[in-house]
Amino acid sequence: MRHPRTDRKQRGARLAAAIVLSVALATQGVPARAVAVAAPSSGDEAPIATSGLDEKSAQSLGQQVSEGETASLAAGSSDGAALTDDVARPDAAPDAAAPADAVAPDAAPADTASSDAPAIDLVMSAGNGVIVELHAPEGAFPAGTVASVRSADRDAFLDAARNVVDGDPVDARAVDISFISDGREVEPAAGTSVSVSLRPLWAPDGQSFSAVHVRDDGSAEVVDANAAAGRADFAATDFSVYGIVGDVSRPDVYQRVRLTFVSNGVTLSTQAVREGDTIEAPDPTPPEQGKVLSAWRVGTTDVSPYLNRPLTSADVAALAALGSEVAGADNLRALTATADFGDGWRVYLHKAPHGSENAGLVADSVKSSAGGECDLSRASFSPEGGFKLVSWEKWDGEERAATYGAGETITLTADAHLYPVLAQGQWVRLDMGGAPSLSNVFAPLVAGEVSQWKLSFADLPTDAASAAGFRQGFTFDGWYLTRT
Repeated sequence: MRHPRTDRKQRGARLAAAIVLSVALATQGVPARAVAVAAPSSGDEAPIATSGLDEKSAQSLGQQVSEGETASLAAGSSDGAALTDDVARPDAAPDAAAPADAVAPDAAPADTASSDAPAIDLVMSAGNGVIVELHAPEGAFPAGTVASVRSADRDAFLDAARNVVDGDPVDARAVDISFISDGREVEPAAGTSVSVSLRPLWAPDGQSFSAVHVRDDGSAEVVDANAAAGRADFAATDFSVYGIVGDVSRPDVYQRVRLTFVSNGVTLSTQAVREGDTIEAPDPTPPEQGKVLSAWRVGTTDVSPYLNRPLTSADVAALAALGSEVAGADNLRALTATADFGDGWRVYLHKAPHGSENAGLVADSVKSSAGGECDLSRASFSPEGGFKLVSWEKWDGEERAATYGAGETITLTADAHLYPVLAQGQWVRLDMGGAPSLSNVFAPLVAGEVSQWKLSFADLPTDAASAAGFRQGFTFDGWYLTRT
């Protein structure tokens, strides 16, 4: 199985280069607290990112590292983030340098705690956006120890974590943490531990989160069972790969329902959904005139409140309780919703005015409630360009029986056919000069004219009526036909 740690030989060479870099910092008189070396992108020399250096010192340091041909420390970020891995040395002692071509052998335990070894307090970052805070007490590591934080392989880390977390791991942010002294990887001295805090800039997905340690032999352990997506805190006595795992618990996330819609004995739709999905309810044809859909029922339960919106885990659980298990499927319950019709009517909205060429074409229809109320504003009616809907007319043969406003709510006692009353004119666009746009206004054709329109200034917004739509820092001066 692939291990989340990268090749140890490459890693040792890079860490040895980090020691040389720390020495270079020390010669400049700058504490080597957090230094990152970015990998070259196309064969060019590696750029140097430094912390706490002035421009002259940074240039000098870059020259020293370039002349020494030190290896890059950066690991590729799985998230494509423009970040680099960190190598830091707490005390920057110049006598701790190792040759640039040195290879770190297997990790060795540190000696018993020594009071002359300084404490370590570091904040570092890895290429995948994980911020790592380390605190080691005095004597935990030999003087001159270098700390390294590098990105770890996400997929390999998830594979190892799968054996120790309760749910199903779906995402992770992991880093390889190590300490190097005299070219060797070392662990904290016996009887000491290091306080570690992981803070990913891009939190992993999941429902619950744990901090997991994957050892060099591939075994794993949970070190913080109550971690958050954006933070984990724990104490460590040996170092390799640590990370935050996001998992989902199978009973909740994978609970699914399969809902079948039936109307008049005909199956209209079957949909399998889970938390976060939306059940799209079909629009059934009433069995007879004077009937409208009043509910979708599973048994005697109206499931209409669960339709046409994203489902929560509680919604899925409530629907699942109404169904039966599906053999051979994990956490899937099936249920059937039957259309229940009540008294009601439908208004048919025609495309063109009564008596015109296309008057017989129906553009849309709106059904009433069970009590017969019908909201005309729910119609998705858009006249052709150069026209505006003014009102709706009901005709009885060749006699106009009633006129209704475009957004009026009417009461039906039978199915009805309405025809649009349209005004001819021009739509005027309001140029806000880069500010948020406002709705167009309509200028109707002047009676008796063929190319003259009248724009009412009462239809134009003002700063008092629409202050939020105007540019911040400017006052409203009026509307003009040309830009001023």
